[in-house]
Amino acid sequence: MKWIAVAVLGLVGLFVVAAVVLLALGRRADAGRLVTSIEVNRPPAEVWLWITEPDKLKGWVTWLVEVRQLTDGPVRPGSRVEWVMQDANNGNRPMVITSETLAFEVGRRLELKLSAPGAFSGVATYALVDLGGGRTRLATDAHYRYDSAFARLMEPLITPAAAKKFDGDMARLKALAEAAPRAEHSAAEAHAQ
Repeated sequence: MKWIAVAVLGLVGLFVVAAVVLLALGRRADAGRLVTSIEVNRPPAEVWLWITEPDKLKGWVTWLVEVRQLTDGPVRPGSRVEWVMQDANNGNRPMVITSETLAFEVGRRLELKLSAPGAFSGVATYALVDLGGGRTRLATDAHYRYDSAFARLMEPLITPAAAKKFDGDMARLKALAEAAPRAEHSAAEAHAQ
């Protein structure tokens, strides 16, 4: 009987140590931060379309099944969009993420406030740098805060998984943008004006 008590105390001790480690890791300076960049063999005006047009977003953002524009017209400060995701980590249940444009420079920079009530909130910035020769560097920097105490505890596991998914999404964006016909360039320039 004594060995059962020792085993139970040992398991409880392991859980406490794991929770303390997760809490400490969750307080690091870059907790909840996703940073990545890619080079796309297309000019910024074309890449811009891949981060702002609903049909193009659905092509490269995994789990994204619907994009609902809540405000009319082109991207501008205050414009709002809902992204409906099928969360593969949550039994494919739908998750609605509201995006509000905080700032932008057409073909150069897009800053979004993102929130999914009960899940997370944060700010994501997409910066496009013209590398010349029809090439663009797309850099993203996103900071998220998880709403539930359990998600905040698990942040050291959630953020790297989200970063891996996002890296795959960015690779998909690159492949799709580079495979698109060059004819889109003139449409992209017209859209950017």
